[in-house]
Amino acid sequence: NESISADSEDLTPDTAQSPLEQLSADEQRAQIMAMIDQLPPKQRAIIQLREMDGKSYKEIAEIMQLSEEQIKVNLFRARQCLKHKCKF
Repeated sequence: NESISADSEDLTPDTAQSPLEQLSADEQRAQIMAMIDQLPPKQRAIIQLREMDGKSYKEIAEIMQLSEEQIKVNLFRARQCLKHKCKF
């Protein structure tokens, strides 16, 4: 049995964020959520179900009582809107 000694610094993953980086990531998340909140209700619900809840197109279609094609179209439109900073 080999014993391994490590300083606490060695146990910190390379992907650890500094407080400034974490603040920036938190601000980005808040901006994205604010943009999602500006989407039309149907698009907002669909993007939340897909991106945040991880639902399939079929599951979303059942929940929203729409066809899978309508889900895909609305999701595309929502993503385009977010990509273009919700310029209506």
